[in-house]
Amino acid sequence: MKRSVGLVVPMLASVAAISVAGCGGGGTSSSGGGGTSSGGAQRYSSVQDVVTALVNGGFQCTQAYYSKSASGPESGGTCTYHGAPQVITVSRSAVTTKMVLADMLPTKPADQVWSDVGPNWWVESSKATAKLIQKAIGGRLVAGPTHS
Repeated sequence: MKRSVGLVVPMLASVAAISVAGCGGGGTSSSGGGGTSSGGAQRYSSVQDVVTALVNGGFQCTQAYYSKSASGPESGGTCTYHGAPQVITVSRSAVTTKMVLADMLPTKPADQVWSDVGPNWWVESSKATAKLIQKAIGGRLVAGPTHS
């Protein structure tokens, strides 16, 4: 599933239905390569469950928005942390580094997007915020390509 622009832009406007292709390119992860190790994190069945776990773990995720693909294998959503959207994806199957890198979108030109990745989910953010998310719910950090 490619993320719609509405899931990357703060939820102040209605969700856009324009599909945007993810950027390719190299990246690194704390587990190295394209492995599926998730740093002891647990599986979640929905974006709502991820948001609940984040809040229970001390990460103040507010203004949650949930979307579910009617035909795809993933559900997506966002929550806000200090005014910035945190893009959350939950998959029915195992998540690999390759999947995460293919789906990452920059929030601004020249930004590097980071993700905290679990067994079947990931949360896109900035590097500093991804570390806080990892502290709250586990997972492993994956650095995406820098987009120009």
